[in-house]
Amino acid sequence: MHITVCIAPIIDPKLAAISLTVNDSGRGLKADAFPKQLGPFDQAALETALKLRGLNVAAEDVKISALLYAGPEDKTPAHDVMSRRIEDVVCIEPKADECWDIAAICQRFKSALTQLNGPSDLILVGREFGDCDDGVFPPLLAATLERPFVGHVHTIRRTGEDLLFSREFKNTNEDYHLATPVVVSITNYPSNRLRYPLMKDVMAAKKRNIRVISADSAEKGRAINPIKLEILSSRARDSGKHCVLAGTPKVQAKSLAEFLKSWTVAP
Repeated sequence: MHITVCIAPIIDPKLAAISLTVNDSGRGLKADAFPKQLGPFDQAALETALKLRGLNVAAEDVKISALLYAGPEDKTPAHDVMSRRIEDVVCIEPKADECWDIAAICQRFKSALTQLNGPSDLILVGREFGDCDDGVFPPLLAATLERPFVGHVHTIRRTGEDLLFSREFKNTNEDYHLATPVVVSITNYPSNRLRYPLMKDVMAAKKRNIRVISADSAEKGRAINPIKLEILSSRARDSGKHCVLAGTPKVQAKSLAEFLKSWTVAP
């Protein structure tokens, strides 16, 4: 079984926003101004793949590849993935005009999948793809690849020739038996917290070269064509200015109370 994990590293959430700097084009952030790392959903997807590999008596029966939506400057998350003994790791360099265009990004991943060593049976994606935070990428990738999709999975087990996907939905445990190929979104869960790599694997990963699919080689065309792009300067927000209610806090509270009086609660 060939497992491919699709990853979109995120900006360190602990990084102070004041340190972020817009690049010269005004269409992105300076790459050297912020470090990127694997987000919690990326980590959960990667750990799920590692568990499937570890459950097999012959580890060579399961091969893991990784596709990172990251440029050549994002060496830290790429080496982090490599340190888990993932041999085939490829970075897809983002394009400035792909920002928020998930359909175009799916096409980039579809093309990159053909450059791996063999077809992928199981494609794992974090429930949230990078900083988009809309949950669109995993099901849209499945539609782009014309494959079945299962979302919000927290555990995958092998049952003979099929895979058993488990997830929780409204206080109910759901299990699905599906044969590959299939695309699955993984949610974070206590049981799929990413393990720490061995130090020897960390050192070996830092010596490896990072294979990058450049943005220049990307196919033309976008799903979203913006008609206007305007760079806004940051504006300070004074106390009370952002509230939709006018007046002092005391007056605002009174106005809100009067408004809520008109609400009725059904018995």
